[in-house]
Amino acid sequence: MILTIKAQGAKMKSNRVHIILFLMFVVCFCLIQWGCKTSPPVPKEMKTSVPQGNQSELISVNLGPQKKKSIISLALMGENCCGQFQPQDPDKIIFLSRQRLRHPHFQIYQYDLISLKEKRLSFHDGDDQGVALDPKNQHLVYASLTDSTKENPIFLSTILKKEIRTIPSLGFKPSWSNGDYELYLSENDGSQVERLTQNFGFDAEPRFTPEGSAIYYTSTFEGNSALMEMNIKTKKIRKIIGNNSNYGEVDIHPQGNKIVFVVYSKDLMESQIALTDSHGKNLQTLTTGPGLKLSPRWFPGGNKIVYSSNSNNGKNFDLYTIDLNPDLEKKSLPTRLSFLPGNSWLPQPSPDGSKVLLTNDSSGKLQLYLMPL
Repeated sequence: MILTIKAQGAKMKSNRVHIILFLMFVVCFCLIQWGCKTSPPVPKEMKTSVPQGNQSELISVNLGPQKKKSIISLALMGENCCGQFQPQDPDKIIFLSRQRLRHPHFQIYQYDLISLKEKRLSFHDGDDQGVALDPKNQHLVYASLTDSTKENPIFLSTILKKEIRTIPSLGFKPSWSNGDYELYLSENDGSQVERLTQNFGFDAEPRFTPEGSAIYYTSTFEGNSALMEMNIKTKKIRKIIGNNSNYGEVDIHPQGNKIVFVVYSKDLMESQIALTDSHGKNLQTLTTGPGLKLSPRWFPGGNKIVYSSNSNNGKNFDLYTIDLNPDLEKKSLPTRLSFLPGNSWLPQPSPDGSKVLLTNDSSGKLQLYLMPL
């Protein structure tokens, strides 16, 4: 009798254990299913959802005292940056994207802001960088590692392992120390690719002149990074500016008679935005003070520039503008344009000057945003 009762008790205990295990399984299954349908938390100031496909979202953002605007997150797949409006077709942009299902490297894409459809334009086995379209919207110019990874793997590996040009406290590495990039020209759909440079070092960050016959770009062929000009047809090259300092990220005035660019200090802890004529003469420094100032871009009309800087707190990058009078001799003090969480980089004004396309990392990855002005 006692043995029977004990056996029944053990059986009931075993049943309870099975029931508990079953309920735990059901709860875990439900949590997993619920988690797959929800988004990970993001900063409250820019709360959004993680898309299953390409889409655009309006996000209410505090842009400073008594200023609230809704910026648009383009919410593209993967990580995305370096957006540029297409000349003569501002409803489309070109940009770089990586961490896609079909490729881990940065590749060139086109995105239609109206239809929300995208098109891949480059198919390389190395990173692409610094894409730009000519004023007539006929040709692309960009930099890529696609050939360097095959031609000079040892040289490329040595460049990428260098730490002397990295600022450890900021995790910042100047673009011109990121590899053996070469320049390429193609049709605007990515076809008919022509290699423009074949040098050891960095040839990248190209920008077309207003008439589209030449490009300005950054090169480390002679050692320090310098600004160069290349005639697209003749391939003739001339140095614009370069000496013991490092220069980069050039942008050309809409009239073609002036350029703005970044000048680095020798220790790379600071950089300033500078202005010269198209021949690299009559240099003027437009910014001062500590911190890094990067990626200057002209607004249409050529009376204002926008750039990215961490000069506010030494950590996060925000966007700033500087107004210049028509003769480009006087400048105003920088005005802070963005107050977003995370870092805001690589600004590009729209052709009508009504908004800025920027890259921000507040969601935990690089993503493109449209900010109205």
